[in-house]
Amino acid sequence: MSQPTGRKDALVTALTYSSDRFRLLELTPDVEKAIMEGESGARQVRTNPPGTSSLTEQRLSITCENEVREMLAELNAFEDGGSWHVLDPDYQASVFADILDAVVQNDWDFEMKGIAMPEILRACAEPEVVVRQCCRAYGRIDTSADGQEVCRLDKDKIALFCARQLFREHSETKQAAQPGATPGWPLDQFMEKWQLRVPEPIKVTPEMLRGVALTKTQRGKPTWLHYFPEDQLPMDPKLRFEKLFQQQEKWTVEQLEPYIRMPCTIKIRVVEARDLPVMDRASKLTDAFVSITFASFEAKSSVSRKTLNPKWDEEFRFDVADDSVLQSQPIEFRVMDHDVYTSDATIGIVYVDLNCLLMRDGHVIQGWFPVYDTLLGVRCELSLVVRLLYFGDVNPFRESSAGVQFFGLSTLDPSLYTVEKMLGFVEELVVHADPEYSWSDNFRTRFNSSP
Repeated sequence: MSQPTGRKDALVTALTYSSDRFRLLELTPDVEKAIMEGESGARQVRTNPPGTSSLTEQRLSITCENEVREMLAELNAFEDGGSWHVLDPDYQASVFADILDAVVQNDWDFEMKGIAMPEILRACAEPEVVVRQCCRAYGRIDTSADGQEVCRLDKDKIALFCARQLFREHSETKQAAQPGATPGWPLDQFMEKWQLRVPEPIKVTPEMLRGVALTKTQRGKPTWLHYFPEDQLPMDPKLRFEKLFQQQEKWTVEQLEPYIRMPCTIKIRVVEARDLPVMDRASKLTDAFVSITFASFEAKSSVSRKTLNPKWDEEFRFDVADDSVLQSQPIEFRVMDHDVYTSDATIGIVYVDLNCLLMRDGHVIQGWFPVYDTLLGVRCELSLVVRLLYFGDVNPFRESSAGVQFFGLSTLDPSLYTVEKMLGFVEELVVHADPEYSWSDNFRTRFNSSP
């Protein structure tokens, strides 16, 4: 992203593609004032010689740009022609519906094998940039072993897309027939129509609707669904609770859980890896995937086949209820080689300690991390983006009332993760006994036991 050169250039706008592809809707975001103030403030406090900048300024510039790009990715924004764009929701839904129709008509394997991008572009008479963005919003675009681009769609995202479409169609039909009526749907009827709407081999379950629809059950009456999406609620905690209790006066814990943001959310993006070792002697390549473990959370990336430089660009989300585990447990990234006939082999491990992020204003750490094996040393490198999101944008670890004690490397700057020089390894570890502690164990065997 280029640096602003003047007041006019500092104005940031977002352009939105609509169903009329020749018309762009220009929106002025709330960040305009902050950008203008930040630019003027930088000129007032600058004390460095011309042509130079401090290390803090360089880190701040990199951090700000990375955070902006992360937020743009969360909004499903994309860059085209030097500008950032967001697809109009109705237009995006229309294009993706056309893609799903083509998937069903051609019986494409949209999950494992993937769909060749040229085939999708031929099936959809829409601009290529729009089709690609829809593929990224509901899946990802990979490069196959033969160098061809393929789209792999996420079955859960497809199921939720179809569910939302059904709720909207039902609401419009019911409102047209009975103005002012509360749009509800019997659970059994909805599940039947939902299963018919999704392409094979997706199997839908009521659990998929958590955070999308409310389930209301009365004794002796059928269960009803009410469309109530979590992503349309306010981010402010007070306003969110007001909306929740306007919807219904009493909530069970199970109902309320999907609509309350956890104290902290960890968003992880596994981007790519490079210089992997050869794990398959026949092909001299590797079928790599990444296994992620944090506290009780587990996740796996897809398998990137037949390459030593795999690309995933996949995102994972962990909602943390107990924020104390952020201090006590690191995130483990285990790079694995997939084997069809035997067990998967571990290539190496990366540990990311979150303590260095908890006391900082910026909550993002990203870059290349060395993948280490205790016997073979550094085996490859893994590109990661780890972001912490706090409920209400309030970091409890920076509040004086949190009562949290930090130990060890809690204030380590993430920029220090860059290793410029390896000085050496520990050759000998000397362990001395603690004179104030002694331990003994008496083993009982059949020779000294009573008969």
